[in-house]
Amino acid sequence: MKLYILADRLNKSLDEVFKAIEKLNLNIKSAEQNLTHEEVMKITKYFAEKRRFSFFILLWGYVLSFLSAFSILFKKRGYFFGVCTGIVVFTFVAINAPNQSNEIVVTDTTTTSTTTVPSTSVETSIFITDGTSTTTTSTTTTTVPPTTTTTTTTTVPPTTTTSTTTTTTTTTTTVPPTTTTSTTTTTLPPTDLITNGSFELPDPGTSGNFANSDVPGWTNQLVDLSTETRIEIWKKGERSNDANEGNYHIELNWSAASSIYQDVSVSPGDEIDWSFAHRGRQGVDTISFRLGAPGSEVEIGQYSSGKNQWRIYSGTYTVPDGVTTLRVRFHHISVAGGDGGGNHLDSIEIINNY
Repeated sequence: MKLYILADRLNKSLDEVFKAIEKLNLNIKSAEQNLTHEEVMKITKYFAEKRRFSFFILLWGYVLSFLSAFSILFKKRGYFFGVCTGIVVFTFVAINAPNQSNEIVVTDTTTTSTTTVPSTSVETSIFITDGTSTTTTSTTTTTVPPTTTTTTTTTVPPTTTTSTTTTTTTTTTTVPPTTTTSTTTTTLPPTDLITNGSFELPDPGTSGNFANSDVPGWTNQLVDLSTETRIEIWKKGERSNDANEGNYHIELNWSAASSIYQDVSVSPGDEIDWSFAHRGRQGVDTISFRLGAPGSEVEIGQYSSGKNQWRIYSGTYTVPDGVTTLRVRFHHISVAGGDGGGNHLDSIEIINNY
């Protein structure tokens, strides 16, 4: 409680309250100062005791005024008139006396304190000359009001709870495996697929006819392809005929019209460069050059040459699909002077360019 509120409830001026504080030796300097409960009780008790003393002084004034009025009028008018006059005077003084409250209420924020000045009864005896004693009792009653309890309610505002939901979306991207195909292309140099193309084997040292098994790579047949026949090899200088290459060459028709062949390994799509040397024996001889799968050879062309010199024939060929074995065949067409001789061959090449 602040000091100025206490002064108002005590019906006292601040000057009166500060004088009381000075007498009570309290450390209070300002009317706005908050008082402790102990300080409130000391100040209140101080003024309550002071009021009690004033009450007794006032009471004695009432009694004396009554006795004075009664005594004067009793002597002049008699007993009854003196009593009535004393009562009137007593009542007038009491009504005009300051209204003093005997109840001091001190309230703080939580507790209401009530200080009650105890009731005081004053008994006065008045003696009358006729020997009769009348007793008048004046009772001042101080009413203690009911104790008031002040309850302070603190309202707690509702608590708002915010719930945050976090949704995490995971996106999975599946990358298909990548297959890397590495193709290594090996380029082979051009290769001559023919074995013993210039007939240097078996290198007999002289001209003669030999079994197929004695001449590497080659097989000779009669022109109807029904029967194998021997291979006639001419050595360089035989009957004044030179080889086109090396020391040897062959005569296709040994004793009858013949057809000679050799099989080589290829792959579909291979590019072939072919060439051979051809010459007639007694005049112009004609030969057929054929390539293809065994038994299905295709004629590339017919080539005719005279007896005076070798002629070189050449061309290209692409291996067909499905062909892995290529048969190279030279087939008799005609000779000058009879089928028993002619169609000389040398320097046969089948170059695979892959």
